[in-house]
Amino acid sequence: MKFSDRAQVSAARQRAAIASLLLVFLAAPGVRSQASKPEPDTVVFPNGEKLIGHFEGFIGGSAKFKSDTMGEITIDLSKVQELRTSQRYAVIKKDVKLARGDKDGMIPLGTLTVTSKTVQVDSGAGKPSETIAVGDLGNVVDEASFHKAFGHPNIFQDWGGEASVGVSLVEATQNSVSFNTSIALLRAIPTAGWL
Repeated sequence: MKFSDRAQVSAARQRAAIASLLLVFLAAPGVRSQASKPEPDTVVFPNGEKLIGHFEGFIGGSAKFKSDTMGEITIDLSKVQELRTSQRYAVIKKDVKLARGDKDGMIPLGTLTVTSKTVQVDSGAGKPSETIAVGDLGNVVDEASFHKAFGHPNIFQDWGGEASVGVSLVEATQNSVSFNTSIALLRAIPTAGWL
């Protein structure tokens, strides 16, 4: 084999290795488009002060609200003039005992409007809204967390981790190409303190 033939074969191997590395990188699950940011929630206090941010939930008798300017604060829902959410939440009353399989229909799900010591849950889809007194609230959690706590994920869901790929090309008196890969996966069982 002539030197020019070996150089062409070597260049073709390098291009193939780089192309396969690029293909693996683009197909990696870590390359995702950014999700759109949800609309902000608003809290209006009796003195007219207004907070804009994200309602995080009502667990253990206290409501958490995260504002961009104030950070995470705890608010008393009975002292709120008005609270409106754009995200959907599950509203669990104090007297409700949750178990797997019997949650459907008994837990109101939807966007929230808190006014005059009541919580109105608007589930949308033409269903009537449900009104609950703030004093009867047990927990309010986001809908995704609520469904996740009672779901049965299949073998391919809820995995996290990382994958790495490496390629090395050696050209000297002998030519060698080596591919190295490593995958580390983690599937954590979520704990829900509100259960």
